[in-house]
Amino acid sequence: MTPPTIASLTPAPLRNRIRVELDAPITDVWALIGNLARFPEYSAGLERVDPTLDANGRCTEYVCHFKPETEGGPRIADRNIMRWYEPGHGYASSGAPGNAFGLTDDLNLVTLEPSPHGSLLTWDEYFEAEDVDAMRASFDEALVDIADRLIARFGGRLIERFVGVVGAVEGAEVTVTRLADAVNRGDLDAAAGLYESEAVLVGTPATAARGNAGIRDALWGFIRLRATLTTSSSRVLEAGDLALYLGRWRATGIGPDGAPVAMGGESADVLRRQADGRWLIVLDNPWGTALLSTG
Repeated sequence: MTPPTIASLTPAPLRNRIRVELDAPITDVWALIGNLARFPEYSAGLERVDPTLDANGRCTEYVCHFKPETEGGPRIADRNIMRWYEPGHGYASSGAPGNAFGLTDDLNLVTLEPSPHGSLLTWDEYFEAEDVDAMRASFDEALVDIADRLIARFGGRLIERFVGVVGAVEGAEVTVTRLADAVNRGDLDAAAGLYESEAVLVGTPATAARGNAGIRDALWGFIRLRATLTTSSSRVLEAGDLALYLGRWRATGIGPDGAPVAMGGESADVLRRQADGRWLIVLDNPWGTALLSTG
């Protein structure tokens, strides 16, 4: 089960993200995060959360009651409407119109996927705000606190911490982040749209896909594994309108025979800046120097 496409839920860009690999099965992690009343157990700023459930026990909305920032200060209550809720898989919610934080087009997306060590939790925040920079910093602080508390509870590690840059031209690494995001939510159109029309994608160390049709086929072969793609470190070297992206990646999924699949490598990708400022992928080599062994 995958969540609805982001474009169908919000036009806002991804502002913040954490990915945490937890040493616990999905059933245990979902028992905590799927019950919104337990939100304060892993978020320091919350006093309580009041969820509303439908006849099937699914959450339809919830109200977060925040602790006052100063002693005797005001208590903020923030109502959130559930946009997608699938037990064992995740949920997506948006603040009610006129919410306490002044957010618009906001979307809080929490998803769970299996990993070799237990569970992979991804927490994304999309939003617009009058002061995007301040809200981005506030979300980053809150998400890091959540990650720390979940790791303390279940064991595990923080895999990714993304904070979108405000007021700056997006770099080539943002394209790679968006590619991973599109693959993880199964959005083939969004993933393929991050490549130039004549780009090359090395699907395996021995094969290469060329052009839009070939790249779509290669990406679909990866997406249908229900893959979860994560990156752990990266570096970008730019020369004019060209950029070399170097990064480590890891992916887990389910093969056609139902068996778990795990792979990883070190990418060496070339991107080109377009006339509109976007960076698109020209050469995507997720295997780095492993290609040398294929002759």
